[in-house]
Amino acid sequence: MNTEFENIEAYSPEQFREALLRIINNAEFRHIVEGICHYQLKDSCTADDILLPLNQVQDLNQFDDALIITGLKNLAAKTCNGLQLRGTENLALPALFLSNHRDIILDAAFLSVLIKDVTGGKRIYFGAGTNLYVQSWAEDMLRINHGFSVIRGGTVHEMMRNSMQLSNYIRHLIADEGEGVWLAQREGRAKNSDDRTQPALLKMLAMSGGKNFIESIKALNITPVAICYEYDPCDYLKAQEMQLRRDNPEWKKTPQDDFLNMRTGMLGWKGQTVFTIAKPINHFLDEIEAQTDNRNEQVALVAELIDKLIHSNYCIYNVNRIAYNLYFNTDDKFADQYSQNEKTAFREYIDSRISMVDIADKDTAFLTEKLLEMYSFPLVNQLKIKH
Repeated sequence: MNTEFENIEAYSPEQFREALLRIINNAEFRHIVEGICHYQLKDSCTADDILLPLNQVQDLNQFDDALIITGLKNLAAKTCNGLQLRGTENLALPALFLSNHRDIILDAAFLSVLIKDVTGGKRIYFGAGTNLYVQSWAEDMLRINHGFSVIRGGTVHEMMRNSMQLSNYIRHLIADEGEGVWLAQREGRAKNSDDRTQPALLKMLAMSGGKNFIESIKALNITPVAICYEYDPCDYLKAQEMQLRRDNPEWKKTPQDDFLNMRTGMLGWKGQTVFTIAKPINHFLDEIEAQTDNRNEQVALVAELIDKLIHSNYCIYNVNRIAYNLYFNTDDKFADQYSQNEKTAFREYIDSRISMVDIADKDTAFLTEKLLEMYSFPLVNQLKIKH
């Protein structure tokens, strides 16, 4: 443990057993495991079948290999029509993997498993907002799984202090420890799938690297990753949130809402699932530095570069093409790439998702528009790059 980072860092091997026992003995966690055994696993096993063997796990590597890696691969087999990593020629550690953000937990988890399979090394580290600590065991579960805390909220002074600590920790993992680290390109998920890198994130990352922004960013070996799920299990929840915010600008998610999104994202059907590693941005940074020495302009250009590398590496599915045509009312575009049966099936899918929205004054037209928008935006953004 590094005392400079002890409140946010991923748990060390020495902290492993104590944290694991806290999780196993937590009544809330046991209740969740019981629910999974009953509803998802159809009573094919009991909570004790899952929890008792955990008492025999003695170290972090055993926990990773015997439980987490196996569990994630089994989850992918049940909820994905294939889990694939592309662009492995661009994979080099240490690196900071910046990606679009679709699923609260699985974006980082799946990428970590895929990279471990390719490199034969350790799993990568990932940042998790403290807003996800919605149950008393959640922080332990995330930090035991190579997660580190991204502290949300606070006064201006506290946010500046927390940002500097986070920046120092990420740089320590990459530059000093030679690790791989994952972060989302923005705080929270883009509900409409219009993925954009927040300049504030890049400024935070550079805080720990000195006055020269380009040199500071170069040391992190930022490598964009495009994450594509054919189907988003949380699509109807995102559309629901958009109507709730439209109808009440003051509406805010509760911890229970966050937990529902995590559970739905993990257990729901995702279809074809593809992660694509893009070329590291260091290949392009000298050109940006030659273009301008204004720090804010450099930040904006780097954010734009990351967006282009993510958008150009999206895996486009037929559901994206059908949604594009329905959203923009252009039936002739891309129609030769999918069948009428696929179009009918997608329309039925959208209707089924709207039926799952559970709010008063459900606005079907608005919800339909938002669902089509979120499925069309990956194609919209890719077309902008290519044209």
